[in-house]
Amino acid sequence: MVPRPGNAAARILCLILGLLPGLTAGPATAGQLPGKGTRSMSTITLTRADDGRSVELNVGNTVVLRLEENPTTGYQWALDRDGGDVLALRASDYVGPTGSRVGGGGQRLFTFQAKRAGSATIRLKLWRAWEGDKSITGIFTASFRVHE
Repeated sequence: MVPRPGNAAARILCLILGLLPGLTAGPATAGQLPGKGTRSMSTITLTRADDGRSVELNVGNTVVLRLEENPTTGYQWALDRDGGDVLALRASDYVGPTGSRVGGGGQRLFTFQAKRAGSATIRLKLWRAWEGDKSITGIFTASFRVHE
């Protein structure tokens, strides 16, 4: 299935609108944790260049993994190891190419939220699920240490 150009724009708009509440003023929406002072919540974005990186987070922080993907080839990013109860997967979305590039690649966005203090490692694989592990052509791993 080839995504229609309007779908990509709609998905991007939804992603932006979903992030807006964290950018507005006011103690409940400014990213402050109730009873935790003024620690602000933040979003950290990682790309393929960050493979193997160790990241320090605070509870409530958001992590977005942006990985190049072209599902028309059958290869898609999938979770091989999730963040357990430390990092919770909130969304996995594909943002297709802009314009009319039929068969062009886009990006897979995995969004996680730091739920509690602890350590977690996330591992993703680029593969054709129906062919199994022998089809893996890429691995992305990142380690996280979440603080209260």
